[in-house]
Amino acid sequence: MEEYQKIKKSSDSIMEVFYNVEVYGSYNLPFEYPAILVGNYRSYTDIFTLMYSTTGKINFLTAKSLPGPMSFPLADTIECRKQMLKSLKNNELMNIYLEEKRISKEKEYVFKVAQEVGIPVIPYGIKGTYKLGNKIIINFGEAINFKGCDPEMIEPILSSKIKKLSE
Repeated sequence: MEEYQKIKKSSDSIMEVFYNVEVYGSYNLPFEYPAILVGNYRSYTDIFTLMYSTTGKINFLTAKSLPGPMSFPLADTIECRKQMLKSLKNNELMNIYLEEKRISKEKEYVFKVAQEVGIPVIPYGIKGTYKLGNKIIINFGEAINFKGCDPEMIEPILSSKIKKLSE
């Protein structure tokens, strides 16, 4: 976690110097249990905004590998799934960008685990990250428990919530 904290500290400094970040709904974020964050993606600054807006470690599930301790091995692999489960067991946050089509199997797996175990999914929306110096707004929505939900409905529900949180 030490390496992650160094990255977060640098990220926080960048956000404080170059952007005006407003965070809404942070009370929806858990402190003592894992959660899956699902949001929109506009630019690389979204990663730093998300790190700035949270206190726990965030693991990113992305199609392209991120440097350092922030992302899982790529593709639909056993190792990727092991890492995701370990992260959730360690009460860490996991982030997925809903628009990312190249990781559809991994998203399905994460949502399946969330359903079976009852891990909350927290939608969020970010706007304003596309230009240096902008005012950035991040809105965290209420946690959703998809236990017992029709798996086909998870992405449409999240998409609708994220769209509202991004306006």
